[in-house]
Amino acid sequence: MQLFVCFYEIVFIIWLLWIPESPRWLLTHRKFEEAYEVLLMAANFNGLIKKDKSVTPSSSSSSMSSGIRGSDLESKKLDRHQKQDDIEPFTIEEFDVKFKNLSNTISAKEFTKNEDKLNILDLFKWKNLRRYTFILALAWAANSFIYYGIALRVGDFGGKNLFVAFTIAGVTELPSIAFTIICMKFLPRRTTNLFIFAMVGFLCAIQAPLKYYDYQWLQQSTIMLAKLFNSCSFTCILYQTMELFPTSIRQTAYSSCSLAGRIGSILAPFIKELSQMTNSTVPPLIYAALSFLSAILIKELPETQGSDLPDTLLEAEKFKGTDVDKNGNNKLSLTHITTSNSSNLPSSILIKRRLSTSTSSNGLMDGVRYDN
Repeated sequence: MQLFVCFYEIVFIIWLLWIPESPRWLLTHRKFEEAYEVLLMAANFNGLIKKDKSVTPSSSSSSMSSGIRGSDLESKKLDRHQKQDDIEPFTIEEFDVKFKNLSNTISAKEFTKNEDKLNILDLFKWKNLRRYTFILALAWAANSFIYYGIALRVGDFGGKNLFVAFTIAGVTELPSIAFTIICMKFLPRRTTNLFIFAMVGFLCAIQAPLKYYDYQWLQQSTIMLAKLFNSCSFTCILYQTMELFPTSIRQTAYSSCSLAGRIGSILAPFIKELSQMTNSTVPPLIYAALSFLSAILIKELPETQGSDLPDTLLEAEKFKGTDVDKNGNNKLSLTHITTSNSSNLPSSILIKRRLSTSTSSNGLMDGVRYDN
């Protein structure tokens, strides 16, 4: 088993060598030629480039890079919810124009000084980003602590047959995936995650009184449901983490929250010793308390469903959340954020410049589905 796990990781690392860098990250770091080549490859892969007028990526990227920084073309972003099937194929010349508009939209945004050299400490220099980091780190830690706490004690809830208990625990992962996909597609992130954490808390809390009654089947059912909902919450907090933090520091924020989750995983095995020292009802009550606390704190996060991903620290700091209408469309876009009130921003941060952000990306990033 250990050899199989290690072999899988080695294959995955080798596979990473063939995965291009994110175009959004390349654009925010001013690597326009590389971003052009990646987007052109994605457009060709999805059949969006008309074959009658083809130009090699190298020649086009060279011609494009010369005029990227200087222009201030005006546009606005294509509806993120537009289906790819509705997008008409375009010529390479039209692709060049789309890329130029997209590049200028990114260039027109406010970038803090040295934003391409951020580290984990920068997560705590901004009021809202600091709040997001603490809340999501706690949610990650609680999720991992509860998941592994239940998984490591699954034999205690399976009656006499340990194999049946582990089989049921594994089967619960399948409906959790389907449930999460549906929720992420149709329901708001914050509401979904709040409900799921609250359900985990409720199902864990009722374990305490069930310990004193001879309803083993009910105890097994509720704890497995708690595990199912807890698996759903992992995907929810992953979505929120990726959508709240800006491109310039998103990976650092994700890694920090993941580290908090690993701390929860490390502490989970010790819950059995705590149960032996105190009472068997203590672990589920701790799970319930952590779940309810996470639900309360997640309520303080802004809603991100249907929003544009923030690219800069200032965009993420100023983002207040989206009001999602019945059709799932935004009522607020990050491109409409202004800097009229900068009282909450660090005074030491120097802003480079700001041009008009009503420029159009012509849907290049939204219209090109990148699969590789």
